[in-house]
Amino acid sequence: VLSSSYAPSAAAQDIVELYRTRQMNARAATQLVQVMEPLPPVPVAHSADLPHLRALLSAEVVIEEPPPPPLVFHTRRVPRFARTWFEEQYADVEWAYEGGNSLAPLDTMRTSEIRARLERAFGAPTKTLGDHGSIFRLKLPEYVQFEYWFLVNGEWPVIIMDVNGPFERGIVVSGETRHRDLLTSIRDAVLAPILESDAKAPFADYFFEEEIGTWYVTGYDGESFFVDPVDPRRLTPGRPRAPEPQDGQR
Repeated sequence: VLSSSYAPSAAAQDIVELYRTRQMNARAATQLVQVMEPLPPVPVAHSADLPHLRALLSAEVVIEEPPPPPLVFHTRRVPRFARTWFEEQYADVEWAYEGGNSLAPLDTMRTSEIRARLERAFGAPTKTLGDHGSIFRLKLPEYVQFEYWFLVNGEWPVIIMDVNGPFERGIVVSGETRHRDLLTSIRDAVLAPILESDAKAPFADYFFEEEIGTWYVTGYDGESFFVDPVDPRRLTPGRPRAPEPQDGQR
């Protein structure tokens, strides 16, 4: 005879209750797995959800190549007192020259106009006809009215000079032979400031017309350009004095 206080745990449970408990546990496990699985994102409406933003988010990402660096990023005019250093530094350079052979603004603009703009943008030229020590005994190749010498990007020597005095248009650019194909682009980059503004400064230079053997003082007085014949006996060593700038021209 068994004692009434003895009841095995399995036998004591109701079979229906045991089945129900096991069924609930199985459903809970299934729902837990479903909750843990990732769901696709659902867009949430927002006042900033504009059409162009949606298009931007859905567009393919295109990686663009960075633009090439500028050809000229630094330009320094060589002052008159630094000519000797420049000539010694680049004594072995093989020079290439290019004149105006296109319809670009710098090729069609009068040389005197370019000269006045250069004066305003960069100051006085590095070398002029008046700088020759013996101006009356110049050789024909030396009849260059003005020259601006530049050091581009810290190492490229570039020279800008007049074509044939105040009666011509355009200028001549000179640089290293290795940059022959880039001379026009270098010129345009260096002289971009004189095309961005038509501001001019007064100047005066000597000019010699070889065909008729006449000397001139040519320049800009702040209001108009001038080309005045001058008696060779009145030529003085050095550069002619530039006219005083008028009000608003300084």
